[in-house]
Amino acid sequence: MKYQELVDVYSALEATTKRLEKTDIIAEYLKKLDADTIGKVGLLLLGGVFPAWSSEEIGIGAKLVERAVAEAVGTTQAKVEDAVRDEGDIGLACIKLYSKKSQMTFFSQPLTINFVFDSLQKLSKISGSRSTNRKISIILELLSQASATEAKYLTRTITEELRIGVGDGIVRDAIAQAFDIDKKVVERAQMLTNDFSVVARTALLEGASGLSRLNLTPGTPVKPMLAQLSPPVAEIIPEMGTAICETKYDGIRLQVHRNGNEIRIFTRRLENITHALPEIVELFDEYLPHDDYIVEGEVIATRDGKPLPFQNILHRVRRKYNVEEAMENVPLKLYLFDVLYYKEPMIDEPLMTRRETLENIVDTSVDEMNLSTMIVGTPDNIDEIEELFNSSIAAHHEGIMIKDASEPYIPGIRGKKMLKYKAE
Repeated sequence: MKYQELVDVYSALEATTKRLEKTDIIAEYLKKLDADTIGKVGLLLLGGVFPAWSSEEIGIGAKLVERAVAEAVGTTQAKVEDAVRDEGDIGLACIKLYSKKSQMTFFSQPLTINFVFDSLQKLSKISGSRSTNRKISIILELLSQASATEAKYLTRTITEELRIGVGDGIVRDAIAQAFDIDKKVVERAQMLTNDFSVVARTALLEGASGLSRLNLTPGTPVKPMLAQLSPPVAEIIPEMGTAICETKYDGIRLQVHRNGNEIRIFTRRLENITHALPEIVELFDEYLPHDDYIVEGEVIATRDGKPLPFQNILHRVRRKYNVEEAMENVPLKLYLFDVLYYKEPMIDEPLMTRRETLENIVDTSVDEMNLSTMIVGTPDNIDEIEELFNSSIAAHHEGIMIKDASEPYIPGIRGKKMLKYKAE
């Protein structure tokens, strides 16, 4: 499939602000694609070539792209920089510069989606000596064969600023419309895989039944179930009936995956921070079974056993260098509260069942590895729940979480089945 056809779709999407029109445009285009291409388009429509959770990225700075554009059109980098400044955007600058292009490419083959996609993925894997020249070479090969509009969207994709007003929701709805599948089926598949390349390809080849078979895979993060603010305890507990009430810690929510011998740690935004928390990896390797799992918890920074403010743990997980020094200066403590996968997916199990499984698999014999402090709340023990809240505040935590004990885990959803009750 020609890249120019995707570029025409980009242009049409950029020309309208109406969500339904954007959905229609994408849906009609998806119907034309084959199985080899549709997955790549699923990512390219969102301006990338990797799933949102992947630690891989194109990783090319604006100056490098400007240098490649200069070589492609036969001008100086200074003139490219001037054009970007005048137009306010590298893509629009390409439209202007390509109209004055002094170098012509004879007998070039039209760019294909597969070639563009594969070339952009290659950029993320180049490192070491002469890496800059090798990256320039790949970008230049693309730009030298590109039309003005192709160059516009190529450069925007490389710099991760596509600017066509398309997000996950529009792509999700377009896949549902293109293949006549219930939106909820597509949404669940996307929530569990966080990969539109997988979702789009499966929708084309296997339809709704194939999407329904997609499930959690340890190593691939899932968007967390989210909480909303709780009304007073005495008001909400009678509604829920039976609730898991647990301390709300002022830390960073983690999703920890074990797949074979590999342990990965992700934030609630699906960022891989395994490198920043080597001692947490060691804890999981030593104090949980060596089966495949996905567990959730909160990690906090401590000093003399007491929790430190949130900024301390934030600085810690953002540390890329001198991690060992940070380990000594900012000790960590872990509190686990849910398991989404243990040998098999568990998100459709009630929370009470998941909590019992968690209690059975976690060894809490060391101070750093803990289960969240928890009681089972009912309309008959409101006073105990209030006491848990007060003790949480006294210990410099944020408050308590109140979760419906019968509820499955619903990724990415914020609702009344998971509530946070905090000090005013």
